[in-house]
Amino acid sequence: MKALYITSVQRFSGKTAFCLALGQRLQKAGYKVGYFKPVSTYPWEPLPGRAYDEDATFIRRILNLEDPLAAMVGVVLAPSMVQELRCGCIDRDLMPQIEAAYRRIMVGKDIMLVEGGASLREGLSLEVDPVAVANRLDLPVLAMLRYRNPVSMGDACVDAYRQLGKRLIGLAINAVPEADCRACKSASRVWKGAVSRQWGCCRCASSCKPSVWGRSPKCSKPNSWPAPTKKTC
Repeated sequence: MKALYITSVQRFSGKTAFCLALGQRLQKAGYKVGYFKPVSTYPWEPLPGRAYDEDATFIRRILNLEDPLAAMVGVVLAPSMVQELRCGCIDRDLMPQIEAAYRRIMVGKDIMLVEGGASLREGLSLEVDPVAVANRLDLPVLAMLRYRNPVSMGDACVDAYRQLGKRLIGLAINAVPEADCRACKSASRVWKGAVSRQWGCCRCASSCKPSVWGRSPKCSKPNSWPAPTKKTC
């Protein structure tokens, strides 16, 4: 079994759509794909007292996954839980719960797509930020960012490398204007040596369908993902 942790450097990078497109591609290739979201910070409650993650609900429906929705999320940070944790009303380490849920859902899968936070600092105050989760679950990381301008793009890439280190196997830059794609390619020559081994450029498109994205990272191929350094099943 192989797994890939897909997380955002900043908000609105398109990681959920990327997970969906990659999951569909892998399913068409014949792999049994699983999905897991370690931390949900934006839960919705269809029924009182029952909180789910909206992204996990969407991915489960589109990919037609068999796992129960509750099993696809490690911990749901409902407002009441966050308040209790921060005020000291409860003393709870959330990481064992996340790891146990991941070990259960990975059974029987060929590939696990693990969706991280909206930014690299999401969950930091509760010690469940993407960097900590990736280290605990021993996962290679694909970092996504949304293109804004050349300077912020470079800053975000270097920031991702500084925080994730050797776990970072790739960068996907989303919504790059056609006119700036050449600049991204030029910059990639520097990043490949100093930041990451792989990179991808997702061009702007009038449709949000993943199938119309342009280039995708080479690290979307499972055989390029490094194996975990410790036994996972």
